[in-house]
Amino acid sequence: GINAEYMGTAPNLPFSSSDNFTCILVLDAAYHFNTRLDFYRNCYNWLSHNGRLGMVDIIIDTSSLGIITKTIMTLVTRMMDVPSANLHGVDQLQRNLQQIGFQNVQLCDLTNQTLLGFVDYIKRRNVEVKHKEFKKRWWKYNLVAWMLGKVAKRGLFRMVMIRADKYE
Repeated sequence: GINAEYMGTAPNLPFSSSDNFTCILVLDAAYHFNTRLDFYRNCYNWLSHNGRLGMVDIIIDTSSLGIITKTIMTLVTRMMDVPSANLHGVDQLQRNLQQIGFQNVQLCDLTNQTLLGFVDYIKRRNVEVKHKEFKKRWWKYNLVAWMLGKVAKRGLFRMVMIRADKYE
């Protein structure tokens, strides 16, 4: 088998359909790929028989939003380099993986432990931050934590661990 560690963009990954991996692990990245669905298809092709795809990814769901909030979220996600084709819920993600051919698709929501955990951490650190120079830069963390808390609590951003198997 091939052992590979690669950082880059999904369309430019240096693998062909003849490369076979027993496991592909993707951490906090697939939502940036244009598109996530194309990346899943590539993963399926790259995986060997009995291969496994493992991911931790942010799911950004704008499907239930009104026009104004959806427009704002679209602008925010563009600034985050998230293609609009990747803005769908967990149910669609699971259907996409199954339609490609993945089986035993399992999802575990980690939002409370990760995204909301980060928000709580920043709130606690606000009390502890005393150094003047650090306080000047701390507003960025507070802004990110405030925004992340709002969207995560509304279910718009979810951090999900995903496992999907390839059997042929």
